[in-house]
Amino acid sequence: LFYALGKDQVLPRQIGVINQSGSPGNAILLVLGLSVLIPFLGRTPIGWIVDVTTIGATIIYGFVSVSAWKLAGLRGDTAVKRTGFAGFCIMLAFGVYLLVPNLISESSMARETYFLFIVWSVLGFLFFRNILHRDQSRRFGKSIIVWVALLALVLFIALIWMRQSMISSNRQMLAHIQTHYQDTAQITEARLEDEAFIESEMELLESANSRTILMATGMFLFSLAIMMTNYTYMNKRAKESELIANTDPLTGVKSKHAYLVKEKELNDEIGRGGEPCFAIAVCDVNGLKYVNDTYGHKAGDDYIRAAARMICELFQHSPVYRIGGDEFVVIMSGRDYENRKEIMSSLRGKSEEHIGTDLVVVAAGLAEYRKDDSVHAVFEKADALMYSHKQMLKEKGARAR
Repeated sequence: LFYALGKDQVLPRQIGVINQSGSPGNAILLVLGLSVLIPFLGRTPIGWIVDVTTIGATIIYGFVSVSAWKLAGLRGDTAVKRTGFAGFCIMLAFGVYLLVPNLISESSMARETYFLFIVWSVLGFLFFRNILHRDQSRRFGKSIIVWVALLALVLFIALIWMRQSMISSNRQMLAHIQTHYQDTAQITEARLEDEAFIESEMELLESANSRTILMATGMFLFSLAIMMTNYTYMNKRAKESELIANTDPLTGVKSKHAYLVKEKELNDEIGRGGEPCFAIAVCDVNGLKYVNDTYGHKAGDDYIRAAARMICELFQHSPVYRIGGDEFVVIMSGRDYENRKEIMSSLRGKSEEHIGTDLVVVAAGLAEYRKDDSVHAVFEKADALMYSHKQMLKEKGARAR
């Protein structure tokens, strides 16, 4: 885990280094250093730590199960979807068993365990705040649901800790009373009645405290459910607004606004010293003015949509943006970047085949990012190559406008 966090630059990068033996030596040394110190805390604190890590492991396995369940649903993998759901149910049952005292058996975790979990969670929030401050590429903190869920868990455990502290204080007070009677008086029937009465009153007090905590927990969970429902609705509405802003209404590809946002993200990454691997293809639809003037703007819209489909079919793994009336831009990365020459060759071949027909003809130019370039500089090079291809298509009989 330390090695993975170091590799992702959540922890210092040195922890994610592989040594000459092919092992994450620095991460192992970190584990060793922490483990050597723990036994000096004593047997009882180690028990608290083990209990806290048990809660943590339950949360992690539950989160992994939910992730598998969700991803399997997107892929249509029924088997993994079922096992993910089963894993979540099992971890939920374990979580309730661990966190709710005396639910099944009389034993429960020590109150110090609950307090340690709260302290550990608060330290985790502070650590994650530091990560967000250093996270220039904005990889983390995108889901407020996780924060709300963790905060709800901390508050719930705080209530349990309060309950356990009350019970412990009551039992301690009862022990003091019993000790006082033993030291100051002989055993008499009246004294036994007094002890029984005090003990019954203490049990009633514990029961009342438990009911109070239970009611407070119920009200908190009810309020949390309402808040989560409202957040889900607001988040859905915000995503719909964002989708409208980032989607071209005519073709369904990404809009010019989305392209400007992506351009800024890439420029920011380049400004921080990163070297993103990408290329830009500028595509221009030939003959749109002729179609509009001859057949009307509805036919022109159909022509633009056909051009968008043609571009998207070729660039299957890259975002396509419509930045003007008849101009599209593709930012290639990954598989499309690796096959960029073949894709461009296919695009140009199709356009030449469509000359003299009613099918779409698209002029295109491609430019790759080179070190110290800006995104606009790459775009300008691709745009110049597009105009060269446009002239070539015109010489072969394609309509220029």
